[in-house]
Amino acid sequence: MTSINWGVMKNYTAIIFLMLCLMFLGGCGGAGGTPPSSIPVALEGVDGESGIAVNSSFLYTFDFEVDTSTVTASTYFIVPTIATDVNLAVEKSEYSSSVCDVSRALASTVTCDSNTECLLDPTENLNEGTSYTACLTSEILKATGEAITPVAITFVTEAGEFAIAGVLDGRGVPISTSGTTNVDFNSITIMLTEVPSGDSPGSVIVQCDEDESGEIEYDDAVSGSGIVFTILDAYQYQLMNCTLTVSSGVTNLDGEELDADSSYSFTNGCAIGDDFGVGASTQSCWDVASDGFWGSWDELLDPSGILTFVNDGMAYDSNGLTAADREGVIGKEITINADEIQIDFHVDSIAVTSPDGIDTVLLGIFSDLEAELQSGGSSGFVIGLSPQEMIDQSCMVAYISPSGELSLLTEICENIGYYFRLTISASSITPEYSTDGITYDLIDDSSSNWPPSGYSLDDMHYLALEFGTSSTTLPAPDTIYTIRSVDASGMTSTTYY
Repeated sequence: MTSINWGVMKNYTAIIFLMLCLMFLGGCGGAGGTPPSSIPVALEGVDGESGIAVNSSFLYTFDFEVDTSTVTASTYFIVPTIATDVNLAVEKSEYSSSVCDVSRALASTVTCDSNTECLLDPTENLNEGTSYTACLTSEILKATGEAITPVAITFVTEAGEFAIAGVLDGRGVPISTSGTTNVDFNSITIMLTEVPSGDSPGSVIVQCDEDESGEIEYDDAVSGSGIVFTILDAYQYQLMNCTLTVSSGVTNLDGEELDADSSYSFTNGCAIGDDFGVGASTQSCWDVASDGFWGSWDELLDPSGILTFVNDGMAYDSNGLTAADREGVIGKEITINADEIQIDFHVDSIAVTSPDGIDTVLLGIFSDLEAELQSGGSSGFVIGLSPQEMIDQSCMVAYISPSGELSLLTEICENIGYYFRLTISASSITPEYSTDGITYDLIDDSSSNWPPSGYSLDDMHYLALEFGTSSTTLPAPDTIYTIRSVDASGMTSTTYY
């Protein structure tokens, strides 16, 4: 607070507002007549909540001692979450510095009463019915000198009417009514000024261009004062233009409806997975390893290369290539963020016209994208197919250690399409294949140094597709197959959702 008189005025305002609510309305603020939040508000308890008093100050309690000199108005601040007139440049991360942009911070004072409790007090009252995000940045240091994990807590202030306070994407980045790009489509949260009723999600429609099935599939749930829509197979909608329509049928716990329908149009960003279903536009979502024969998309694509985009897939054609021209690799930079990861890979339409040579189509995680094209390759895991007509076609999984040691497990397969699944944790590796994508069997027939020992996921930084031929004689075999989809879980990315 900047003066004693202003502090008194804020407290008097709160008292008068509460008295009027009790006299005439039977309570104000949150849903169901809940009184306004007390002053100060425990910040940890308001994430996703509504009805927060506009004259609140915000107390944050750390789980550890901090260097209080690093807790300032530039490291602990509050910003309006909703973006209405501008399209924020989104930095893709768990903690979005685009949302927690200190240049948008409200004027506030920050004080710490101890080395575990700090109070943020906005100079002026917050606006009614508005979504705000309180931010604590990694510039705050623990007493031991280590940076804290950044924190972002979003809430909605009290309002005189039931309304939409903001719409957020999967990383809490605001979605404007139009023009927002690079949206994380894994989930969408509609923040409301009051808690919605449980049947409200049925009044919301999410649709995307080029989706022939109409409304997309999602799971929905009420969380605090928000409705969270978790999009199923969200990677299938990368780079698509989508529309969120919220009808007036959305109600609060008292049965009060929104005043009018609302619509939000936006464009999704690139996803970690890919179904190649939107044609060549997904090319921009992949990095091409430039240390091999094919160093760009122009070189990879037909007629000069080995790839072409077809309906719902990307087709590979070895086209008589020799060993000298044998490999292409495309990848996406990722971070392993779970104790267990899973990669899924669907390949079909396989045809091999010559017994000479072995072609490969593999999906995996690697430590280095460029090194995968070099002699010895990059350390990491792969799973996929090695087709060779008249001899063997192998479903295979392999691991190359940082020292270059190869561990390999193969099983003879027929010349038909396959679904592959590789699940890896610190204690187990489960490679599976399926002909229908429903029933999976283990790849377990023959092995070389399998299972690998001493492997680690800590140094895996890329999800990548690898394809090529090991033919050393001419005429080389012509192998054709179509990659339908790749997907992954247990990993995040600063570039992809």
